[in-house]
Amino acid sequence: MKSLFTLIILTLFAALASPPAHAQENPFKVTALTPSTNSVSTNSTATVTTPAIQVRGSEGIGFVAKFKLGAADTNNVVFKYDVSADGTTWTTTQPYSSGNIPANGTNSVVQFFTFTPTTSPPLRNVKYIRLGTVQNANTATNAALTIESIWSTSYNR
Repeated sequence: MKSLFTLIILTLFAALASPPAHAQENPFKVTALTPSTNSVSTNSTATVTTPAIQVRGSEGIGFVAKFKLGAADTNNVVFKYDVSADGTTWTTTQPYSSGNIPANGTNSVVQFFTFTPTTSPPLRNVKYIRLGTVQNANTATNAALTIESIWSTSYNR
């Protein structure tokens, strides 16, 4: 009887002393964005919007864009982003940009760029961001740009 009592006490103690089991969590969230159009004509700027992404200004946000041209050319492509305080009214000045990304003809280009509170301090003062326009500076015949995919990356909190 004494051993059964000891066994019960030890089992209860072991159950209370062991840490709870939790699934491992990934701190990053990757979201595939669907652009309003996936084509930008040769040597032009097109309105290309994506769904809004909520910004946590103290942590920043990243974007991955994958694109290619319909012809051999290597001029720059620029992705510009609108911001909003309420998710309804969007800026027209597009304060955030990918910067110049050289095209690589008909080969896909995958570019990662980030906006952080350190490199983009106004990011702390907005709540939403979305793709607004894409500039295609390529001038070769049939050098229209095709957006193959675009993702956002952020902390999953």
